[in-house]
Parts: sequence; C-alpha cells; structure tokens
Amino acid sequence: FDSTVLSAYLYWFGNGIFDDQPPGADFDDVIFTTPTGFTNISADEVYLIEGVGSAADLDFYAAYKEVTGLVSSNGTYQVDGIDVDLRGVGAGTNKWANTSACAGGFALIVVYENTFEQLRVINLFQGFQPFQNSAFGLVPRNFRMAGQDTARQLPNGLITHVTVEGDETLNNGVESLEFQDAPSSITYTPLTTIYNPPQAEFNS
Repeated sequence: FDSTVLSAYLYWFGNGIFDDQPPGADFDDVIFTTPTGFTNISADEVYLIEGVGSAADLDFYAAYKEVTGLVSSNGTYQVDGIDVDLRGVGAGTNKWANTSACAGGFALIVVYENTFEQLRVINLFQGFQPFQNSAFGLVPRNFRMAGQDTARQLPNGLITHVTVEGDETLNNGVESLEFQDAPSSITYTPLTTIYNPPQAEFNS
C-alpha cells in the first residue's frame, strides 16, 4: 500500500556442473513471469561452488539478475526454466540424488519505500558460501535497527537469508541461525519462526 519499488534482485540456484550441463539446459537463463507478462532473462553474474560434499564431488550454482524494471506492483511472481542436473536419477547414478543433495529454487528480494513505515537501513550481502557439518560466522557492517518495539520490549528489525539445501530426509536437529547477544559475548540466541522451527532453521 503506497509503496514505491526502489530496487529488485532475482536469485536462482541449483545443483550441477556449470561446464557440463545436461543437454538443453542453461543454468544462467530463466523465464521471469510478473503480473504484467513474462521475460526471458540472463544472469548478470553466476556464483559457483565446486567440489563439496562428503566425497568432494558436488557442484552448485547461484545466478543473480537485477530486475528492478520488471517489478512494479503486488501480485504473483514466478520463475520457470531453472535447470538442475538430474541425469541418472532413475538409474541410481546421480551423485546429488544419491547423497540427498539435489536442490533448486529462487528468491526475489525487493527494496521498497513507504512513508507509513519506519526508516530502516537496508544492507544486501551477496555471495555463495558452502558449509556442511560445520558453522561459520558473519560480521555484517552498517547493521542498524529501528527504534525498539516498546509494546513487546523487543528490538525492531528484520533479517532474511537464502539457503540452498537438498537434504529433505535429514533431520538431525542441529541447524540454526544464531545472533550474538552482545559484542564479545559467548552467548548466541537462535532465530526461529513457524517456518523455520528450532533446530531445523533450513527446513530440511
């Protein structure tokens, strides 16, 4: 309501070797459908992760496109033509499927302005970071929150992340996105929602 789109970014991703794509596949091209029509788009940039997994033989890609000129209204946005490598799935020879590592999807990030909402500092950290059976820390710069939610005595801010994960059968209860309670603190608080329950942050 009364919002103005300032910028929009589309990300799509999947499993596969960029230099050995299945016949007919094109990892860096998709069809982006908006409320006003569809557009064939090619990635501005493609990030690659190579040689990960327990056997160090799995590759993944993540493509990025600025789509500000195509995002202008509320409605349904859809992405078609996201290619992944499924060769050999039926024969039991697909190395991603055999290790529960098949993955594919997209995310649309929209930055908008609305005079009825609080002023916020918006930071977008872009990249592709692999991790498995491990943890890593991020120290985002220029991270600020709006005024405190005095009704609930809670900080007032938003954060989101996009995670490529294929292990739908894995549920070992050790996944989490945590925030350090204070500078130099050794206590971290997990961030959870109904969609990202405790110990299953990435929703396997």
